[in-house]
Amino acid sequence: MRPRGYMGRQLARAGHRRLDTADAPDVWSDDDILFVLSQEGGEMSGDLIVGAAACETWLEDRTRSEPLPERGLGEACCRLADASVAAGIPGSSAAGEFPKFTAMRDGAEQDAGSGTLRVIVKFSGKDDSATVKTLGGFARL
Repeated sequence: MRPRGYMGRQLARAGHRRLDTADAPDVWSDDDILFVLSQEGGEMSGDLIVGAAACETWLEDRTRSEPLPERGLGEACCRLADASVAAGIPGSSAAGEFPKFTAMRDGAEQDAGSGTLRVIVKFSGKDDSATVKTLGGFARL
């Protein structure tokens, strides 16, 4: 459950001062990892939530958040992508690491009765690199 990669660094950079931890999750001790997950771990990949505070945050998020609308999906994703890269978290597209963000989608658009889906959206940047030109932005969510 160690936070890692682009989203792990986002988590560390956003909360390290408040949580009194390093701003890079790869240097966290096991105790640091467990503490951070117990405070901020509601949106980690997997199916486990550690601690009451993380669980409360997860539950609050479910009542506050609205799924991305089908109409205007591209614009909504662009706003979330801009917010994701605004933190300035470096990564290596050569290593297969692209910026990403989490969002909610209305699953009924794809499959009646699916309910709300939690998705991780991986996207390419806005530069003129060969990788970005090849991938061309967002894939279908």
